[in-house]
Amino acid sequence: MKKKKLLLIAYRAFGDWIYTCPVLPYLFKEYDIYLETCTKVYMLVHNDPRFKHISFFQFEGLSDKDRIRAFNERWDKLKDLIKPDKCINLNGTLELECVAERGQKEFYLKLEDRRLHFANKTFYKAVFDRCEIPIPINLDLQQLYYTKKEIQIVEKWASKFNNKFIIIMPIAGSTSQKVIHNFKTWVYTILDEFPESVVYIAGDELCKSLVPVDNPRIKNLCGNDIPIKQTFLMVKYANYVVGPETGILVAAGMWGTPKTMLCTTSSVFQCNQFHKNDYSIQTKIYCSPCHRAIYHVEDCPEMKKCGDNYYPQCVKEFNLYEVIKYIKPLYKQFQERGKIGPHLQSSTLPVQNKGGDKK
Repeated sequence: MKKKKLLLIAYRAFGDWIYTCPVLPYLFKEYDIYLETCTKVYMLVHNDPRFKHISFFQFEGLSDKDRIRAFNERWDKLKDLIKPDKCINLNGTLELECVAERGQKEFYLKLEDRRLHFANKTFYKAVFDRCEIPIPINLDLQQLYYTKKEIQIVEKWASKFNNKFIIIMPIAGSTSQKVIHNFKTWVYTILDEFPESVVYIAGDELCKSLVPVDNPRIKNLCGNDIPIKQTFLMVKYANYVVGPETGILVAAGMWGTPKTMLCTTSSVFQCNQFHKNDYSIQTKIYCSPCHRAIYHVEDCPEMKKCGDNYYPQCVKEFNLYEVIKYIKPLYKQFQERGKIGPHLQSSTLPVQNKGGDKK
């Protein structure tokens, strides 16, 4: 029986796409999916054979007004070309439905009212609701497609570190609340506390020069040298992941890798629903979760100057030793296994076929 056509519009950040992936098998069952997306998502899906067609639109640099006009023109053209039976636009399921941005009235609500509005809106459920699909109790999160070659590259890397306790630590995300304040102190303290650990620091190109070069146990994953999709798969083979509300922490939740997400903007529940081996913590300040995307200094009443930069006070309120408390039993397990990392317990990841079913 011929499937119906679905135009799926998804201009999303890396982590947002990982929150989206679990809905895909339900859509693939009924539709041939024509995916219209952005550069970031294209980096994750460009070789995924499950989609009937993938197109992407580079809209960075456009003003808000020009962007809206360009979106509408492009979507009209795609609808004329594809003639879909249905169109689902996922834009706003996270950044507007679950986190308020400056243009929304919810951004200006009193804190207690904002919390009442957003408290029960989780990132996974928002996507399922937009697709008009009931979210299952047991949700399969591992729906990001990898080729056999992509898997082999990461398994080769993992095999070189089977006697090391691998920690992956992203240090910055898309907003000012998504940073590890004084991350170097965190790194050096963790290395001293766990002598057989290796810390991989991740971030964008701007973070690259911040990574210390004086310790061979500190590895640099920042910038574009390693594809972000490869980094997401490396997370599966790590012993532990810690960092702010970023895509790498969402990837850890996808795989079930032990992790601590340092939650500021959103609640632990919103970000980590369905995640296993989750040790996430909420920053200890009255205004967290604020449910606001903070892109401007004036948007946060607790913004503080730190050197040449400004950071919300919430990023300074995490206790490193609370994180170390979570690492200790994992490190003990690592030692009791004969210092063998988790990757040698894992078989090759399932490669998914075009219908979305696992082989």
